Amino acid sequence: MTSTSTCTRSRLPRWLKGPACAVALAAAGVLAVPASAQAAAVNLGVAGNFNVFALGNFTSMYSDTEGAVAVQGNATLTGYSVNLHNQAGYAGQSLVVGGNLSFSSGSIDHGNAYVGGSASMSNLGFGGTLQRGGTAPFSFADAAQQLNTLSMDLASVTASGTVNMNPWGGVSFVGDGGAGTQVFEIDGADLLSRNSISLLNLSQGQTLIFNIYGEQAGFRNVGLDGFRGYNVLFNFVDATDLVLKGVGVFGSILAPNASISGGWDGQINGNVVVKNWNSNIQINNNHLFATAEVALPQSDPTPEPTTGPDTGSTYEPIGTPSHDVPEPGTLALLLPALGLLGFHARRRDAVRKARCAEGQ
Repeated sequence: MTSTSTCTRSRLPRWLKGPACAVALAAAGVLAVPASAQAAAVNLGVAGNFNVFALGNFTSMYSDTEGAVAVQGNATLTGYSVNLHNQAGYAGQSLVVGGNLSFSSGSIDHGNAYVGGSASMSNLGFGGTLQRGGTAPFSFADAAQQLNTLSMDLASVTASGTVNMNPWGGVSFVGDGGAGTQVFEIDGADLLSRNSISLLNLSQGQTLIFNIYGEQAGFRNVGLDGFRGYNVLFNFVDATDLVLKGVGVFGSILAPNASISGGWDGQINGNVVVKNWNSNIQINNNHLFATAEVALPQSDPTPEPTTGPDTGSTYEPIGTPSHDVPEPGTLALLLPALGLLGFHARRRDAVRKARCAEGQ
C-alpha cells in the first residue's frame, strides 16, 4: 500500500509491524531496538479551532458550516452560512481564506474574516470586520505539516482493538477492555463496503482512533449513530478520494491529502480536515475532537510544541528518524527473512479469503 501523503516520513507496511517480523529479524540477527512509546497529548493543533480546515480549495452552495472555516486556497460559497454557533475560530477570525474569496447570498453570522487574496462579497449578512491581505493570523504551511505528521504518527501506533468482518456485510470494532484510548485499523475498501457497524467492549466517552488505509475510503449508506457517545477521530492515512454517501458522521475526520465531492449526501458532526472540498454536505459544530492521550512512538529530535491560543492544547510532532544504509552483510541476512515474511503474509491472506468465502 503506497501512501500519497506529502509528508516525507515513510510508514512501514502493516505486516512488518507484527510479531512475526520481530521473530524473523531477530533470527537474522539484525533486529534493532524499537523506539519507545510515550503517551502524548494529541489534538488537531490550530485546525482544532475550526469546524472545517481545508488545505486546498473549498466550494459549496446552499448549505452551511455551523462553526468557523479555514481554507488555505480559494473559497467559493453561494447561499452559504458560516459560524451560526459562534465558534471562537482563531484570534477572532471565524473565516480565514489564504487565497481568493467569492461569497454571495449567505452570511458570516459571528466573528471577523481574513482574506489573503481578492474578496468578492455580495448579498452577504456580515457584521464583522474584513481584513484583506497583510499578515495572516497563522501559517497554513505549518498547520499542513503538523496535520500530515499527526496522521502518519497515529498510523504508526499499534492497534489495541480488533476488527471482525461478518459474512453479511457488517463489521465490529472490539475494544481490549482497557479504559484508555482505543486504536483500530481497517482497509478503506473494506470500510466502504460495510452495511452496518458495531462497537463492542468499549466505554462511553472513550477516545477511539480509526486508522483507515487506502487511496479511496469513507462511508457509504451505513448508520454511524453508535459513535455519538465517544471522542472519535477517523484518520484516513492514505486517502486522496474521500467518499461520504448517505451518512451522518459522528466524529472528526483527518484526511489532509483527500478531496471530497458530491451533493447533499448527509452531514458531518465534528472537525473536518481535508485537502479539497467540493460538496454540499452540512458540517455541524458538535462532537469536535478533544485532546487525548495516545502512546506515540518517540524519536529524537522532537520539534518544539505548537500551541493554539484559543485552546491552549499542545501536540508535539514526532521527529523524522534517520535512515542509515545497512552494510552488505546485514542486507544478506535481512533479505531472506523478509522474503519469508512475505510468503507467510500472502499465505495468511489467502487463508483469510478462503475462510470468508466459506462464510466463517
